[in-house]
Amino acid sequence: MLERADRIVLLPIAQIFTALASLLGPVVARHFGKLRTAVVAELLSLLFLVTLGIEHRLETAVVVFWIRATLMRGGLAAPPARSSWRPCPPP
Repeated sequence: MLERADRIVLLPIAQIFTALASLLGPVVARHFGKLRTAVVAELLSLLFLVTLGIEHRLETAVVVFWIRATLMRGGLAAPPARSSWRPCPPP
């Protein structure tokens, strides 16, 4: 089990990664396209969610948690990339 001090450190590290992804998200979306970026980030995030459920080693689970948090709350699958994409109106 993690000590209280160890648990306090894990979430701020995830927030740092999320902030970095928020800065890089628009650049990645411009390069690969907003829709493609959002879809790939969502699919990768689902893969990491499944990995979190079956992982037994704490170190690996923590790293997977950080990656998933970065993908979902950062600028990749979060609203900046996803909500700015609008489908074309029907003809």
